[in-house]
Amino acid sequence: VSQSRYTGGGEPTVHPRFLDIIKYVLFQKRFQLGLVTNGHLFRPEVPEALAHASWVRVSIDAGTPETYSSIRRLKEGALGKTIENVKRLVKAKQELGSKLIIGIGYVVTKENYHELREFMSWASELGVDNIRFSAVFQPDDFEYHRYHYDHVKDDLRWIKDHYSRVRIFVSVCLCVSLCVS
Repeated sequence: VSQSRYTGGGEPTVHPRFLDIIKYVLFQKRFQLGLVTNGHLFRPEVPEALAHASWVRVSIDAGTPETYSSIRRLKEGALGKTIENVKRLVKAKQELGSKLIIGIGYVVTKENYHELREFMSWASELGVDNIRFSAVFQPDDFEYHRYHYDHVKDDLRWIKDHYSRVRIFVSVCLCVSLCVS
């Protein structure tokens, strides 16, 4: 085993021994570590410890505070806290001269498809290495995305043309994928 990934099935950072676990994985076992997190519950020591990981992706999935709170079922102001935690992670990476790859994930749904440009207007300024757009997985596949597909496709093309500083990955839907770099 050379790497350890923490994704899905709940928020890893809420585990009471999360910091102990990642320090053990990174410093005693010397494994590569990858983490997908909502980024909302970073205790003060977490960004510095995560700066030693291989990659961290923070799932945000919204362009406005209202949609973020609704999707995440969090109180008003939650998006601001998450953004501050991303900034803390970027700062820790810079201060330690880390090779950590920091990304933001945006899963497109019927509730948030119209906020892609607004999201990019502030997400592109956070200093992350990449932003990944993907479609929510649904049993009815493309039918779920049919109504907003053209809107999303147009917005993603616009984003590609206007935000060249950040590497952007796109998986528009399960049956139609492309990579924009």
